[in-house]
Amino acid sequence: MRKFSANYIFTSNSKPLKNGIIVLDDDHKIIDIIDTNGDLKEIENLEFYNGVITPGFINTHSHIELSFLKNKISPQSGMTSFVQQVEQKRVLAPTEIEESILHADFEMKKNGIVAVGDISNNNSSIAIKRKSKLHYHTFIEVFGIKNIPANDKIDYAKKLLKEFESASLLASIVPHAPYSISENLMLRISTNSKNRQITSIHNSESIDEEKLFVHKSGHLFDYIKSIDENHLNYLSNFSNSSDFVYQNLNANHKNILVHNTHVCDTDIIKLSDKFIDLYWCICPNSNIFIENNLPKLDVFYKSNQQICLGTDSLASNTSLSILDEMKTIAKFFPEIPFVEILNWATINGAKALDISEIYGSLEIGKSPGINLIENFDFEKMTLTTNSRVKVLL
Repeated sequence: MRKFSANYIFTSNSKPLKNGIIVLDDDHKIIDIIDTNGDLKEIENLEFYNGVITPGFINTHSHIELSFLKNKISPQSGMTSFVQQVEQKRVLAPTEIEESILHADFEMKKNGIVAVGDISNNNSSIAIKRKSKLHYHTFIEVFGIKNIPANDKIDYAKKLLKEFESASLLASIVPHAPYSISENLMLRISTNSKNRQITSIHNSESIDEEKLFVHKSGHLFDYIKSIDENHLNYLSNFSNSSDFVYQNLNANHKNILVHNTHVCDTDIIKLSDKFIDLYWCICPNSNIFIENNLPKLDVFYKSNQQICLGTDSLASNTSLSILDEMKTIAKFFPEIPFVEILNWATINGAKALDISEIYGSLEIGKSPGINLIENFDFEKMTLTTNSRVKVLL
């Protein structure tokens, strides 16, 4: 049994507890939460820490298969250039890729992450995920607009799904992004989806994507035109990325829209009205890395959207740290309270990945992981540039 206390405990499901105490059994399950009303008395074997205690963080969107691309992609070169660079540099020896995935898994664990929604295009992460202490839900990502028939793409994805499930790993087949899916392939993805599955899709990530749909121009438009000009005819059926999502995603699924850097205000409301179980996953440091831009988080916040956080990959980020994402949000959107940002980093991510019975909040009966955030600004009740996470359990 262990007993933890700190200046504040943020449970992610109730008000912060000043000098509160959390008690866990030997299996790391919470058996008691004590509100001392700020009056902390000496208790046997109590561990007191200077900072704030929180649940373990949830990384709702990552690509650990791309970890080998750390420091190999030019920053702020735009989405089209980013995609091209990834394609050009993706060939590497399997042992190097596996080592980078192992390091990424360790880095997330060290940074207080307990569960991950991870994109996979192959089976290179299975062995590491099977042994990892982190909870993974793998999104087997499908994309294609030309050359390889839709049936072949789906057959490969279904084969990959069986490999993950044979390793006792949760997984689902999902589309990559509105601009990268042919009509036939989207139909095949839909017909092969499971009832009430978790679906993730990159949405309205870049200005190039906006220009493609709205203005029929830009680098991404030219790139797709050079590959398959006919695909542009299909994309002309949608006013923008969000319209593709609105017309194609299953409203009965738990849907996670990733990035959302250029989603307009009316589309936020339109999509949230149609998709009841909808989560907006924000990856701010990746957005800055790729095109030096951020989503309108103040608009999402004011309209009470269900927001969760991701790190994206080390191809588009310098670290796999949810705390770093939270610090960026606190810097650019100081009007958003820390307690709200923490909910995005914990309970909302757990709900999005359908694991909130165990993770995401400090509640009796759960085993959510215990983090300590040090160097916290108690006067303003917010993060500082020097804030850091220490994993307690």
